[in-house]
Amino acid sequence: MVGNRGCRMGWLITGIAVGTLATACSGNEAPTAPSTTVTPTEVAVAIDEPTTDGTLRIGLLLPSSGAASEFGQPLFAGARLAGDEINAAGGVLGVAVELIEADEGEGSTATTVGLEELLADGVDVIVGPASSTSALATLRVAVEQSVVCSPTAAAIALAEFPDGGRFFRTIPSDSLQAQALADRVAQSGRNTVAVLFPDDQFGDDYRAVLARELAARGIEIVGSAAYDPASNDLDTVAQSALTDEPDLLALIGDAEAGGRMLAAIERVDELDTPIFITEALRRASLDASGTGPSDRLLRRVFGVGPLAVTGDRAFNRALVSHGADASVDFASYAFDCVVAAALAAEAAGTDRPEAVAAAMREVTSGGSRCTSFRECAAKLAEGFNVDYDGASGRIEFDATGDVSSAAISEFGFDLSGRDQSTAAVTIRP
Repeated sequence: MVGNRGCRMGWLITGIAVGTLATACSGNEAPTAPSTTVTPTEVAVAIDEPTTDGTLRIGLLLPSSGAASEFGQPLFAGARLAGDEINAAGGVLGVAVELIEADEGEGSTATTVGLEELLADGVDVIVGPASSTSALATLRVAVEQSVVCSPTAAAIALAEFPDGGRFFRTIPSDSLQAQALADRVAQSGRNTVAVLFPDDQFGDDYRAVLARELAARGIEIVGSAAYDPASNDLDTVAQSALTDEPDLLALIGDAEAGGRMLAAIERVDELDTPIFITEALRRASLDASGTGPSDRLLRRVFGVGPLAVTGDRAFNRALVSHGADASVDFASYAFDCVVAAALAAEAAGTDRPEAVAAAMREVTSGGSRCTSFRECAAKLAEGFNVDYDGASGRIEFDATGDVSSAAISEFGFDLSGRDQSTAAVTIRP
């Protein structure tokens, strides 16, 4: 069993509509801002190739200030650890990798400032942003001069972004997470479900994929209710979802608004209908009254999310010496972004972003399996193709830059309100 692993920042992982932060740290919630939806623009990406100088420069565009800084700590630590291991193994093309750090900040405006700093420093690769909202708002500019790999931006809309083949992410997309949620619902043995989702792009995209996956498993959706994340009256929406007495509820949302919706369900549901939730709600306040979640609610809430912590204890200990504090959540995804990019440059024989992007898929599939930069680089030097599987698990980038499989944690809650992982499964399309 893996218990509460510290802060979870739902805005970073699943939501593209929440422009700022909603922390989920033991009741310490940061203020939220109005929702912002960013839709990809269907335009061609203008590629501006910098001149290669033989040094792979990797910019870290991750949160180091504001409410998200606690979440950013393990991401920075994972990237730094990767950089040190790469350089200890001789660097890329015989030259030490340079890591340059910038603050993602809160919201796309702040992220743009950090991005401009990194591009001015001539980075070839950017690890980040962590937020899906910021990724969608800044990606078009970022990919003009660099390769981008996000460790935590999971929004479905990013798969369709016109990035010229330069955007990758090591976190599983929300589409894979929706598939895992549908599997978990099917495992319950129940036949009907009502879906509650935020009335924004994130919610609608997630609902659409979840509906498709539920239908494929023979689960009937008997209700679908959209809610306004800013609304103070969620009881009415919760009641509407329960009208046809579904066997269970599927709740999509972030920690703040989704947590309030959970409280609304508890108030209006007299049948104690089981509730299946998304990762961002894992550390939500399950009782908006502030008195703590009731045993009645805790017993019927279940969910799925990316496997946030690797079982490699040596890796987790090393993260602490590289800047991780109370949590090592999702650090492995940042680590793997750095290593995959470094291997791609090594395989391509250059730090040019165009060539690095083209090799990202090459070094993560179809070759000889290896699990560290040193091992993979040695195989490349011997003339072998390599298949890097990293600290976060199996990595194989598909045509959109998404990982084609995902290590997923199934979880519930004990009666103290602590999240408890109950199983780890692998999801493939």
